[in-house]
Amino acid sequence: MRVLLIEDEPLTRETMALYLRSEGLEVQEAENMSDAAKKLAREKPDVAVVDIMLGDGSGFDLIKSL
Repeated sequence: MRVLLIEDEPLTRETMALYLRSEGLEVQEAENMSDAAKKLAREKPDVAVVDIMLGDGSGFDLIKSL
């Protein structure tokens, strides 16, 4: 399963990605909404884990746009 992890805090993103990978998931990472939008268009993940308070916008807005 492919996961797109969208988190702007590097330590949190790294920790979550490490855990998800240890569970056998393929993880792509994005640190902001613009990076996430590009990766969502290209990669077509099975699921996205989205931080609600991103530095360049709201995770809610990103979810609504999907």
